[in-house]
Amino acid sequence: MRKLWSTSPENIVRWAREAWNNPLRRLQVAILALVLLIVYATVGYMLIEKMNAVDALYMTAITITTVGFGEVRPLSPAGRVFTISVILLGVGIATTAITEGLRLALEPVLWTTFQRRRMEKTVKALENHYIVCGYGRVGRQVVRDLRARRAEFVLIDSDEGLEERLLEARFPFVIGDATREETLIEAGIHRARGLVTVLTNDADNIMTVLTARMLRPDLSIISRVVRVESEQKLRAVGAHHVINPYQIGGHRLA
Repeated sequence: MRKLWSTSPENIVRWAREAWNNPLRRLQVAILALVLLIVYATVGYMLIEKMNAVDALYMTAITITTVGFGEVRPLSPAGRVFTISVILLGVGIATTAITEGLRLALEPVLWTTFQRRRMEKTVKALENHYIVCGYGRVGRQVVRDLRARRAEFVLIDSDEGLEERLLEARFPFVIGDATREETLIEAGIHRARGLVTVLTNDADNIMTVLTARMLRPDLSIISRVVRVESEQKLRAVGAHHVINPYQIGGHRLA
């Protein structure tokens, strides 16, 4: 029968390495160490100073937290040496536990903020890129086509819930309303090569095309059409190509 656990040096080193690389595991280890320290100190005061359990736990609490309250009673030389060991261990373990707890709570927020700022810099640096408005089924296909062609692009979508996924995918993106001038400007429309709007309704696509055309009269614009009767409206406001979602292809983007 295979052993479920081995205390060989290799396994101990492997476990320690995994614990160090895992923030949650580091916090768990620190909390466990703090609990063991409380037990160690309480039992120590009971044995060395002959205190009852309540007084020993009280001494442990004020020693570890270094709050500076008075001792239950004067300590013997051995008790003072023991107290020094508790203080040194307590400060180290408590600091580690607090640090790891804060890191576990704040690190995702800080990392997201860092990624967001890096993404904003990426978008501002793009030139001769495409702007893709809408990240639905059709928008995802457009993005795949552009990536396959190694074409640079910025994605615009109003769904804030997409932000984390897009940050992980490292897609340049802007969360906002593609029909608004400020959103298109943030996406770099004045430096863009073309715009593809594949929003889910014709009214939004028409407004996006109209706004983009006002900002960039020379911009190449492709628009999705949902209802056939909207095609002429899209062309009238400035779309060069109007396509059905089922006919979209990467060759139309070149």
